[in-house]
Amino acid sequence: MARPEGSVNRPSVAASGDLIVLNPRSAGAEGDGVRRILAETLPHAELRVQQPGEDVAAVVSAAVAAGRRRVIAAGGDGTVSGVAQGLLHTEPALGVVPLGTGNLFARELGLPLDPRQAAELLAAGGSTRTVDVMRVNGLVSLTHIGLGLYAVFIREPEPELKRRLGAAAYLGGLRDGLDALRRGRSWKLKITVDGVKRRTRVSLVVAANAGCTPVPGLRFGEAIEVGDGRLDLCLYRGRTVGDAFRAVGRLLALRAPFPAKLEYWSAVREIRIESRRPLAVQTDLPLGPTRSLHIENLPGALRVITPSPGGRA
Repeated sequence: MARPEGSVNRPSVAASGDLIVLNPRSAGAEGDGVRRILAETLPHAELRVQQPGEDVAAVVSAAVAAGRRRVIAAGGDGTVSGVAQGLLHTEPALGVVPLGTGNLFARELGLPLDPRQAAELLAAGGSTRTVDVMRVNGLVSLTHIGLGLYAVFIREPEPELKRRLGAAAYLGGLRDGLDALRRGRSWKLKITVDGVKRRTRVSLVVAANAGCTPVPGLRFGEAIEVGDGRLDLCLYRGRTVGDAFRAVGRLLALRAPFPAKLEYWSAVREIRIESRRPLAVQTDLPLGPTRSLHIENLPGALRVITPSPGGRA
C-alpha cells in the first residue's frame, strides 16, 4: 500500500533485523576497506555478497518475508534499484551505502557519499521518508532513464574501465554525442502520457523521477523531485552543438523560460514511448536497445533512510 509523500518517522534499529547486499563489482568496493567499514559500523547485520546474475529483488523479497526490518544496498545505482524492487510497498526501509561512480539516488536525497559516513548514519538510525518509484518495462528505476542522444552522451563504459577511471570513463560518450549533434541526429517517436498520444521528432528524451543528473550542479529541472507524485518527461529538439550549449546553460542557471527546443511533460500514471527502430537506452537497469518502453509511476512506494526529512545534495 502506497504511503503519503513525505511521511517521516524514526526507524526501528535492531541490528539483527538488517541485511546488507554488497555488490563487489561496484567502483568503490575494491579491496577489503568497505567490508571492514560495514563490519565495524553494523557488526550485527548479515552481509550478503551479490553474485553475478543473481536475482537481487528475489533475495530481498525473501528477506522481507523472513522479517528483516531494513535492507541496505552497498553498491551503485543499479544495486540500489535492484534492492528497491524487492522492497516496494513494504514496511522495511532501504538503506544506502553508495559505492558507484554516479550515486545519483544518494545525491538526490542528500545521503552521505562517503561509505563510512553512510554506514554510520545507518547505525545511528537516521529518519525515513517515502519516495516515488518508476517501473520501466517491469524493472524498478529510482532516478531517470534516457533515450536518443542522451544514451550516446552517457554511454555505459566497460565495467573494468569504469572501475579504473571512474567518471572519466564516460568521456568517450561525450565525443560520440558531440559528433551525433553535428550530424543532426533525431528520432521520430510516439509518446503516450496518461492516455494522451502525441507524435514528435526529438534528439533526446529523459523520463525523470529525480532531478539529479550525472553532471554535478546540473539538474533536469528544479521542480523535479523524488516525492512529488509524478514523472517528468524532458524532450529536447535541438539539432546543433550551439542549441545544446544554450539549453545546458539555461538548466545550469535554472533560468526560465527554457529554450523552445526544450520541453517538459508530466505524468501521474504512466508514459509509453514507441519507436519504429530500436533506440539505445541509458539507465542503471539491464535494458538494451528497444522499440517500446512502458514507464509506470508508483507514488510513495518505497521507504528510504535519510539523514533528514526531504534532504537533497
